Amino acid sequence: MPKDKQVVGHAFSQDSALSLVNLFNAYLADNFYDDTARGIFTDIPLAQYATESIVPNETSAIHKVLGQLSGWYDLLLGYDKWYKADIDDSIPYICQEFDNMGIPIPTEFQTNDIDAIGNAIRRLRPSFINGLQKKIHASFLNIWNNRELCYSFNLKMSYTVRTLRKTDFPFLEKDGIFPRHQLPIWAKHLIMHRDYGTCQYCGAIVATPLKPIQEYHFDHIIPLAQGGTNDISNFLLSCPSCNLSKNADIIPLKTVVHWPLISNDFFE
Repeated sequence: MPKDKQVVGHAFSQDSALSLVNLFNAYLADNFYDDTARGIFTDIPLAQYATESIVPNETSAIHKVLGQLSGWYDLLLGYDKWYKADIDDSIPYICQEFDNMGIPIPTEFQTNDIDAIGNAIRRLRPSFINGLQKKIHASFLNIWNNRELCYSFNLKMSYTVRTLRKTDFPFLEKDGIFPRHQLPIWAKHLIMHRDYGTCQYCGAIVATPLKPIQEYHFDHIIPLAQGGTNDISNFLLSCPSCNLSKNADIIPLKTVVHWPLISNDFFE
């Protein structure tokens, strides 16, 4: 890994991270389960995030969508004003998130003094925002390791990209088509590690020290010709044969679990 890119671990409650992943799933499915969700989902500036994905970056478009969804979470958890409207429901929820984030529960929460509770909430806001950032990273890693979610997100973003015009965005190759950019070394390492050195289409092992000659490609999940971007979430490892035969087709992906074959004796 290049020295200018440091890989950082993010410890966080898996249950809490998955709650944000579930919200992300609802966004992908346009599941407007209430008017608030409809407003939040439609306000996400996906076209902006797409145009910021000209070059692969460690802050992916998925990070940015999760950040928007977390901003909504910030309000739902009672920050700034909502705790006053329904303190009996919001304070237990905030306490649960504080516990997930490793933030000590303030003694003010044990009182019924709204002003004292509000002061504590505002005092701990920087710690809460830091916890939200860790939650975003933990949620992203759940999505990053799920090829089906990466596929669904980039397919959704491609519909927006196809509406972009070169007259408005001169960096485009042509209307609705992004230019190709080389993946940086750090991104290649992360993709090879995530994909276990195997082609994500046929399962062949293509990147391993055991092979004297290694041939592999980094393929766009949603091809550039179909509105794909250079967001890091839009890449996977492929063997040359699968990549070249795919051309500019869109191939739906499923997440593959790599585990030794379980003996039939296990089921007897």
